[in-house]
Amino acid sequence: RRRAAKAASVRLVRTLQATVQVYAARKRLLAMALERETQAALCEAASVRLQALWRGSKRRVSARGRRKHVSAVRLQAAWRGHMGRLRVCAHRQQHVAASRVQAAWRAQNGRQLANIRRAEIQQRSWARLRAALAIQRDFRRRRLRRCACCAIAIQALWRSHIA
Repeated sequence: RRRAAKAASVRLVRTLQATVQVYAARKRLLAMALERETQAALCEAASVRLQALWRGSKRRVSARGRRKHVSAVRLQAAWRGHMGRLRVCAHRQQHVAASRVQAAWRAQNGRQLANIRRAEIQQRSWARLRAALAIQRDFRRRRLRRCACCAIAIQALWRSHIA
């Protein structure tokens, strides 16, 4: 009986020890799992923080580059505007100079054309005058011839009468 009691107490102790060992093992497993989760959460938080830092750094570098780009674009636009205004001013000056040359040329051309027309009109009027003078001369000659013929006829009649 003692042996049976002793064996029962040994079984009871062993069962109790096994239960305590299982409980301790579970507790250790839970602690390890909790530690793993905590470690994973810390790693996750650290990686998120590193990613945020990296993205922020990239954005700052990108923003700095964008600001430089915007500044360069504004500078280029200002320079192109300045050069365009210079070109327009030069073009206007050339246009004014060309207009003056054209005006002088047209004026000279107009004066030459007017002189030519005036000379043509004078030539036509001189030709008309010469034609009128020629007509008058011919008319007077014919009149004189007629008168001269009449005079000769009168003289011939007179001479024949006298003679």
